[in-house]
Amino acid sequence: MDAATLAAFEGMVRRVIREEIGAGAPGSNGDLLTLVEAATLARNGGATIQTWLKQGRLTRYGTPRRILISRRELMDALRQEPAELSDAAIEAQAAKFAGGR
Repeated sequence: MDAATLAAFEGMVRRVIREEIGAGAPGSNGDLLTLVEAATLARNGGATIQTWLKQGRLTRYGTPRRILISRRELMDALRQEPAELSDAAIEAQAAKFAGGR
């Protein structure tokens, strides 16, 4: 392979790597949601989304005054949520909240 062909090949590889790295970054392709948008999509209140941010389940993007959440991360967090609690789990939570009575 001559030097010109090698340089062209290296350039193509670098371009593809940059595109792939950029495609996975939050904020690409409209991936970021406001707190209200995220809460609406999750069918939860904003407090739930803020709790998930504090727990580290979601990453906060944006500025100090504007909370932005990755749609991809939110969807992953929602997939990990249990769809429904069993009767035993509900009773255990009720007992915990009632003070163990």
